[in-house]
Amino acid sequence: ETAYKTAAVSKDERKQVLMNQPKCNPEIIYNFVDENKYQISLEKRNNVFTIITILNSLPIKGYDTFLKAIAEINKVTNDFKFVMIGKGGDKNATDSASNIFVKMSKELGVYDFGEFYPFIPRDQVSNFLNTAHVFVSPTIQEPHGIAVREAMMCGLPIVTTANGGVEDSIHEKIGLITSVKEPKDLSEAILVIKNKYSNYCPEEIRKMAVQQCGQATFLSSMIKFYKF
Repeated sequence: ETAYKTAAVSKDERKQVLMNQPKCNPEIIYNFVDENKYQISLEKRNNVFTIITILNSLPIKGYDTFLKAIAEINKVTNDFKFVMIGKGGDKNATDSASNIFVKMSKELGVYDFGEFYPFIPRDQVSNFLNTAHVFVSPTIQEPHGIAVREAMMCGLPIVTTANGGVEDSIHEKIGLITSVKEPKDLSEAILVIKNKYSNYCPEEIRKMAVQQCGQATFLSSMIKFYKF
């Protein structure tokens, strides 16, 4: 209330700030994502349609929705694979409680379609993203969604839940939005992307992310914000 200026990283976060402090009026400054670290490399795309997500095992991140959606896809086709990056998916863990991605994928009968990486070096993120064809954000709530913008900078179309922060980047040429915690809806959206993959232009998807979160935009926004 006493600040000269306030800012939020998405329209949804701005709404949440206003719900708690209606006397301020936050500007929106999207988080910085360095476009020089993420490039479109179509030659790295896998031969089989690949679904990728980056998340952890906190319930709010929606890993269960993602895996249940994968199981729904498997009812329709087995011409796909999926990649889960983040804590929860360590195949070498001896404690199944710390290995929830692998454990649940086996319970759902889709383990053989998946690859699980608890950690990848930051300089390898672009390479991993470029092996995939679609990025999925299954979270319940997302303040901004940096991983989504990284994927967009690699030219990947997006399937996301209506989780707040990611929605600012999604329109019909970028991807699809589904309801939160609805695995079947999520699976159907992924299959739409699979069946209409040629409709999505990698360069246009990247351009959207760079214009919103890239160096020039972020620098300009921050200079303007902190200038009295």
